[in-house]
Amino acid sequence: MVACLDQWRRSIVGGDDAGLPDQVRDIESVSRIVYSVMLDAVAELESRNIAVTAGFRSTKQLLAGMLQLSPAEAGTRVAHATQLAPRRALGGAVLPALLPNTAAALGAGEIGPAQVRVISEPIGCSYTTSHGWCGAS
Repeated sequence: MVACLDQWRRSIVGGDDAGLPDQVRDIESVSRIVYSVMLDAVAELESRNIAVTAGFRSTKQLLAGMLQLSPAEAGTRVAHATQLAPRRALGGAVLPALLPNTAAALGAGEIGPAQVRVISEPIGCSYTTSHGWCGAS
């Protein structure tokens, strides 16, 4: 994948002006799709309890340390993964994402992390605000 991206980078520099806007749109779409794949991987880390096995208290802490993310960004990724990645029932059956349409749009590169925040945060806080602990984590 890295070699493919390097080749893509070289094609941008050598490309013509008319095709550059399409290149930028394509890059943004791929970036959004990669974020979707990242959330699937984060959900797997969480479901397999990898963080604790590796000596961390949480997946959020693991991501912050491993990827050099701020605690807030790591927490956002865990929250997005919880809402957008497929889930598992206690018996092991795969369940759809809590926000399947949002997950599909992100996976197709139609929306990005900023739009996911706008869509998902009100949902997460609508319940918790009435119980007095929205945003407390």
